[in-house]
Parts: sequence; C-alpha cells; structure tokens
Amino acid sequence: SRVQKAVGEATKTGHSSSVSGGSTYDVQALSNACRSTIASSVPARLLIGPLSSMLDRVLEEATGNPEDGRHRHSALHLMDMLAAVISNMDSTAVATYGGNIFSMVLKSLDTRRLYSDKDNDGNGGAPPIQAWGRLLAIESATVNCMLQLVLKLNETKFKPIFHRLLEWATRAPPGADGPSLARKIAFFNVINVLTENLKSVFTTYFSALLEPLQDALLREADPDLDDAPNVGTVQLIAMRALTRCFMYDTSEFLNESTFDKLLEPLINLITAPRQLPRRPSHMTSKAARGSKKKQAPKPSTSDDETPLFVAIDPTDTLIENTVSASCPAWMQTELSTLSKTLVACLSQMAMASGMNNGESRWRPLHHAVLMATRSNDPISRCTALETVMAICATLQEEYLVLVPEALPFLSELLEDEDARVERRAVEVINAMSEKSGEDLQQYLNN
Repeated sequence: SRVQKAVGEATKTGHSSSVSGGSTYDVQALSNACRSTIASSVPARLLIGPLSSMLDRVLEEATGNPEDGRHRHSALHLMDMLAAVISNMDSTAVATYGGNIFSMVLKSLDTRRLYSDKDNDGNGGAPPIQAWGRLLAIESATVNCMLQLVLKLNETKFKPIFHRLLEWATRAPPGADGPSLARKIAFFNVINVLTENLKSVFTTYFSALLEPLQDALLREADPDLDDAPNVGTVQLIAMRALTRCFMYDTSEFLNESTFDKLLEPLINLITAPRQLPRRPSHMTSKAARGSKKKQAPKPSTSDDETPLFVAIDPTDTLIENTVSASCPAWMQTELSTLSKTLVACLSQMAMASGMNNGESRWRPLHHAVLMATRSNDPISRCTALETVMAICATLQEEYLVLVPEALPFLSELLEDEDARVERRAVEVINAMSEKSGEDLQQYLNN
C-alpha cells in the first residue's frame, strides 16, 4: 500500500542513531510521512470520523495540561493532518464533509477560551508563557485548517460558514454571562488570515464585522477581572484586521458612516490611559516625573508599556513594513506594538478614504491626530506625530493641502519637553519641506 511504501522510504532516508547498541530511525520523520501519505491516499469519508473522535481527547489533554509538550504535539499533528486532508478533497467531498470539518475547527478554536477558564479556576496568576506558546501553535494550525477549507468553497457555501463563525465569536459560550474575549481574539486571528489571503474578495464581508470591531476598539479593561491582557490583545488583532481591510478593500467599506464610527475609537487609543500591564517596577525607566528638563533620547520606554499580549505572534510583517516606510529605526524602538499598529491602521485609513471624496475625510482624521499630539503622555505624542508622518508618506503630494493645518502643531512640538518628540518633529518638518519644495521652517519661526 502507499502507507507501507511511505514507511519504507522514511525508514531508508530517516536519520538513524545508536541507542543501547541498537539502531533507531527518526521517528518524527517517519510519523510525518505516514500522516502525509494517509491524508493524500485515504478517502476523506474514512478519515473525518476518526479525526473528529480523536479531537476531543487531544484538545482536553492540551488544555488540561499545556505545560506537557506531548499533548501540544498531538493536537498540532491532528490539525496539520486535517489541513492536509482538506487540501486533497474534491468539491464533492467538501460539500459532504465541510460542515463536519468546520465544527472541528470551531472546537479547536475554543482552545484559548478553555485554557483561560481552567487557569482562572486555578490558584490565580498569569498563565505560563511557554504553555501559551504551545496553545498559540495549536490555534495557528487550526486557523490554517479554516483557510484551507475556505479556499475550497464558493461564495454560496462560504456565507453560512462565515455567519456561523461570527455568531460563535459574538454569542456567550455555554454557562457564560456574555461573549468571550478569548473567542474574539481567535476570531480576529481567522479574519486576519482570510483577509491577507483573499484580499478584496473577503473585504466585502467587513460590513458584517463593523459592530464586533467597534466593540473591540471601545473595550476597556475591568480591574476586577484582571482582563487587561485580553483587552489589549483583542484591540491589537482588530486593528491588524482593519489595516488589511483598508489596504485591500475595493468595495468602499469605508463609507461616511463607517468612517465616523471608527475614527473616534481609533484616535482614543492613541491617548488612552496606560491601563495595560507594565513590567515590574525594577525594570521600568526611572525618568523623573513632572520635570520640565528635556530628557536625552534613551532606550525605549515602550517596552514598559507593552501589553502582555496573550498568545499571539507579536510581529506582523505587513504592519512592520507599513510603519518602517516612514518611521526611522530609532523611533520604532520607542513605540509599542500597539502604537505601531495604530500608526499603520490610521495611515491606511487615510489612504482608503481617498477612494471617494478624500479631502472631506482626510481633514477630520488629520485634525484628530494632530490634537492627539497635545496629549500629556510623551509616548502618545510620539505615536500621534508618527501617524502624521505616515499619513504624509501615504498620501504623497495630496497631503500638501493639509500642511498648513499641521504647522502650528509641529511648531509646538519643536519646543516639547521630551527630546524624542522634539527630535522627531524636526525630522517630520524636514520631510514635509522636501515634499512641498519649500522650507517650512520660515513659517515656524514667525
């Protein structure tokens, strides 16, 4: 059989090592070859049932004892095998078993919530970082299964699955008083992957996502629940999704009504109180509070304010590339992950606004960001100033109509008590001068 042949090939090519005088082959390579061959050779009708039966057990083991890497590997291998099965299915098999597969995906996506619940029922304290990393790997493999399934579906088949996913994320889980933040994080992870891979084909569904996106952006941490990490995480993932939507959308999702609903929550995040977890006090910068003396640029303080994002990839290549296009390396080290994502999101919002009557939307967006440069928090001022620069770089020559409004704010920032803000203000003015073709300093000195 093909399985036997795969085992034979893996045995021939596998890495061998001596154990107690004997010879063993690379069991990992052997098992990978077996799973791959089974997924491609055995009909889906014979595999979906057994995989579904095994899923409950491996997920229970993974969430019940995530510190044990063996359980994580079992769940990972199962989801990887399911993805391989999906990729080998024809349209008839997808039509027949798509519903069963989607149910398995939802069950696995709930791993984050189930582990959070178990941890909250325990002795308290933050979940082990290593354990969260293992659960993130399971969730990532599950999201890949969802992507493989969606790529096999036409729009008629996809719509009911999308609405089931949305309902799963926004309704209260069994026994809960309200919707689960952990589910929303997993949900927005799916949305990000689907948007990145399907681009404008998927952005047409964002009109149905407006309410959960608003909810995520407006969410405030509850000190009684100690949920700041989850709040910071869902806000970050929601902004990543919006950035991709603004970048790829061709269906005018960002109409006047949507623009008005999203602008204020996004701007508020620039100047929001630092309610997210900080590093212990002995790791925090000792800059004097209330001093008017300018501080020399120093190693980033953003790390002190970086939220303990719960089991997500802290690096988003699209966000990093978008920010680095206009933000110098030294400033990137000053901004937190959340701040850099805000910069990317608002600059892409400006770009998307230009699709239809752009200037009428650029002005309120630009003005709101400029007002944020007057925040009492230097990191907020840095974030707002960097957003101004990103909007300028994104709009190119079209930004010139907004320069006169920016000049009074930039003039104030040249006298900022924080040396980082002052330094960046000089760089921004120089960049705008180059773009406009005239020295803007002459208007600031008067």
